[in-house]
Amino acid sequence: MTAIASRARIPDAAVSRRHLRAHLPFLILLLAAIALRVVATLGYPSVFWFGDSNGYLTRGLVPAPSPLRPAGYSLLLWLLKPFHSFTVVVAVQHALGLLTGALVYAAIWRVSRRRAEKTGSESARTPGSAPGPTPGPTPGPTPGSAPGRTPGPAPGFATGLVATLAAAPCLLDVHQLALEQLLMSDTLFVFLIVAAVTVPLCFASLPWWAGIPLGLILGAASITRTLGLAVAAILVAWFLVRRAGLRLVASTLAALALALAAYAGWYHSARGQFALTGSNGIFLYNRTAAFADCRIIKPPARLQRLCRDDAAHRPGVAPGFYVLWSKDSPFRHIGGGIGGARANELAGDFAKAAIKAQPGDYVRVVAEDVVRGFTWHRGTYPTRGTVRSYHFPGKMKIPAEARANAGAYAPGSASPHRVEPFASWIRTYQRVAVWPGIFIAVALLIGLVGVIRRRRGTVTLPWLAALALLVGPPVVADFDYRYLLPVVPLSLLAAALTWVERPAKWRMSRSEAARSSYT
Repeated sequence: MTAIASRARIPDAAVSRRHLRAHLPFLILLLAAIALRVVATLGYPSVFWFGDSNGYLTRGLVPAPSPLRPAGYSLLLWLLKPFHSFTVVVAVQHALGLLTGALVYAAIWRVSRRRAEKTGSESARTPGSAPGPTPGPTPGPTPGSAPGRTPGPAPGFATGLVATLAAAPCLLDVHQLALEQLLMSDTLFVFLIVAAVTVPLCFASLPWWAGIPLGLILGAASITRTLGLAVAAILVAWFLVRRAGLRLVASTLAALALALAAYAGWYHSARGQFALTGSNGIFLYNRTAAFADCRIIKPPARLQRLCRDDAAHRPGVAPGFYVLWSKDSPFRHIGGGIGGARANELAGDFAKAAIKAQPGDYVRVVAEDVVRGFTWHRGTYPTRGTVRSYHFPGKMKIPAEARANAGAYAPGSASPHRVEPFASWIRTYQRVAVWPGIFIAVALLIGLVGVIRRRRGTVTLPWLAALALLVGPPVVADFDYRYLLPVVPLSLLAAALTWVERPAKWRMSRSEAARSSYT
């Protein structure tokens, strides 16, 4: 009996070693990503500041909905306020970045495992596939496999390597690291969106109650950036197409509606209307500034003050940036300013008139901005200073208008400073560790192959989510390089799943796969 038990443990030990080899590339990648974030935090113990940062911080001190941007990120700052430390904020955002990469890896691995189990189950049902008893012990189900299903070959080193490569940019890219240091909502939004997309991919089926946490995650993403609503619609449609169950769809929608209704009610109590923001018209006007020509639009008298036909010809500054944030912005002369209801109404009416009068120009500027990020090197859009904010800086300072809030929030770590040699190390790293935008286009094209081949497959969800997050900002607002942040992991996830779900004729034969499982 002892000999039989010992012999039965041999396949299990072999499988464990094989799993360790398969996960080794990601473990190395994860350790490197952690080390980079430790160096970044040691070199820059405080947050980086951006134009929107003080607005988020103001509502992190005293929670209140903002008319310009949803306050989801401000609520996170409020939760971290008892620590009175920007270093803690940076550490939390770095942790979210690490979790984002881990979610991408886990989703690819789990889909690959299910694919292997399905292959094994189909092979076991094939007539003549098992001509006689196999000598030696019969392996049991692999960990996490479905009960009663014959396990196929577990994912191996190739799957682990592909999943590692897909997770690498959001763990190693210096733009990701720098944005994790920014006092901005992007890192939180990316984590929530990637979580909402990857969690359903990790399971063959979900119980109805799983829609509750999923809906709340989508709600949290939507009150962080309203573009989360597009991903929510895609996820619900994906559930319906895959016949995941009406109860799952209903619970997801109910939880999402509850989160949005709670926030809209809060907004109503402060601003007098049920909404997530009061700036949809402002940002659509920002979009039309690139082409709006009042000689063609012929706006009524009440909208003529918004005419800025020269905005598209200002050197060094994007038209949308110019009309919203420059000293010549028309909103400086409208009651309530850029965050007021009157400004939003006028801007929305003007933008709709511009799109109606110049639909071709609208489509053109949207298309230009969609492909703007598909370059090897980044440009200086919307301004050189904006793009510079997405790098580890040589000099740091708190904006004058934010000093009081910074001191109130984090008295001990408010002053931004560099610590050598760590700051120099990470600045040296940022010269080479850049994920070129052209690879986003390549990943999307690879993912498109998977979508065309299996429209109801797992590839469709991350690919459509990536496409929505790529196209959405240019359609309703403008382009910014930080808006590419969530597109990177989702597009690479779609590309990797295209490889995982490749046709059987591209895979090893069943006998080769069976032999490789225990080597």
